[in-house]
Amino acid sequence: MATPSKKASRKKPAKKATAKAVKKTARKAAKKSVKKTAKKASKKAAKKTLAKSSTTTAKQAVTKKKPFKRKKPSTPAPALEIGPDVLELIRALDDYKLKYNRPFPGWSEVLHVLKSLGYKKR
Repeated sequence: MATPSKKASRKKPAKKATAKAVKKTARKAAKKSVKKTAKKASKKAAKKTLAKSSTTTAKQAVTKKKPFKRKKPSTPAPALEIGPDVLELIRALDDYKLKYNRPFPGWSEVLHVLKSLGYKKR
């Protein structure tokens, strides 16, 4: 049986670098260098733009965005006339909602209201 002091003195062997780990490290280093290069390029482009146009600020030169414009509808929707049958259904549904305290009745409940109004399947 080994003594506790011997177990404590044992060291784990160092892990060998696998090909997968080496590739992963290389990818990380490549991403960092690409980011740095992109940052430098954007700064250079901003300086060139600033030199061309003295009226724009540095912030405007880096991010020029067009303002959002909403499209206006070409023609307004025609006003719909609600017939008496539709009004009767709306009133019946509202009464059902108030009576049973249901703000959003299900389809089976709507069918129940329709049948109470006299709807029959052909």
